[in-house]
Amino acid sequence: MADLTDLFTDSNGTLLSAHTADTGQTWSGNAAEFDIQANRLRNTTNGAQLAIASGDIGSNEYDLTVEFYAHTKEDNIGVAWSIGGANDDYYHLRIESSASGQLQLFKVINGSFTSLGTFAVTALGDLDTTVIRHRSTGIEVDYGATANAITASLDPAISDTGIVGVRSFNAVGTTTGYHIDSMVVTALAPTFAIDSIPTDVKRTEATSLQISNPTVAPTLGNTEVRLTDASGSLLTVDSITGAGPTYTVNFTASDSMAGQYKTYFLYVSVAADSDTSGLQTTFSPATGRSFTALINPDTSTNISMLFGYTGDAPVTGDQVEYEDQATDGTPIVSVSPEGYIAWTGTPQDGAEVQRRVIQSDGTVGVEDAYVFTSGAAPLVGQGVFQSTFDSVLDGVFAASIESTSVH
Repeated sequence: MADLTDLFTDSNGTLLSAHTADTGQTWSGNAAEFDIQANRLRNTTNGAQLAIASGDIGSNEYDLTVEFYAHTKEDNIGVAWSIGGANDDYYHLRIESSASGQLQLFKVINGSFTSLGTFAVTALGDLDTTVIRHRSTGIEVDYGATANAITASLDPAISDTGIVGVRSFNAVGTTTGYHIDSMVVTALAPTFAIDSIPTDVKRTEATSLQISNPTVAPTLGNTEVRLTDASGSLLTVDSITGAGPTYTVNFTASDSMAGQYKTYFLYVSVAADSDTSGLQTTFSPATGRSFTALINPDTSTNISMLFGYTGDAPVTGDQVEYEDQATDGTPIVSVSPEGYIAWTGTPQDGAEVQRRVIQSDGTVGVEDAYVFTSGAAPLVGQGVFQSTFDSVLDGVFAASIESTSVH
């Protein structure tokens, strides 16, 4: 739908489900639990009721104006917007009888309510006009002459839909409680936004994110995806699908792209439009590889993953990325912050593991093979086979295996 106007002009007792808005929208959901009295809307049934207007505003930015009428301070009624999920994710502003009357703003995620702010409204009769300004930058609620009576940030867990409705809790009489005189939704020009991002991005593995409302259609030539912000590491855009206003951008983090393994916001630009994601994604090695953050890295013994490293010298704050198993198939359990390896089973002499350092500034080091040699240190029987440093042994490095026999 485009804009919505409903003055709730209808015969007394008309159910909202049988009513048509002035701009032609119909009502669904729990619309049969509301009716019209004296050209105002009220809830007729106890419990939570959510009625939804047909269609979509067609924008992620709009003004929602509502006129409330207070016969008495009893129960509550209000509007809902950005309705998504199974109709259990949305924002909700209501007039409520608590504390002698107040506006209350909530975000609702999976049906769970979180208060975003309140504003005292103690009057009866026709209340001042309430204007909700939903923007990509947040929510502002004006009450009468009071600008920004309530303000709140958006939650990326709630989709930026243009689906709106009315919500109430518990029935009120024809001349008691709070009613709605009218509601008007005015769409603004839609703005560019990142709608969703992957929960993780694995190096060299394709993934995707969704964007909406770019001023011009995205192409491989005008679209960028970066870590963090406009100056962050550039990911490779592989393809773009969609016919607008929503598009899917398929991208890959190249093997050599700078970036340590941690969480990042994603930044997307399409020509002059740009946006930064509200949620973060986890950047991690490709499948079959792991990493460890290095603390006091040791390169002096061949039982350290870092021994014989030929790339940039590892330092504290760097990360070592490595294959999860050696060429003989022996899996690596873990690598310590100093670089020592814990194995499952006994690796064969000459078994290799490719590894490299990711420097603290994100620079990707030279890949090189770590080669296991068993004869360079005594083997002690305890736990999994591992390379370890035991200060009690006066600086002697030892490797231990599950069997108590010496190999």
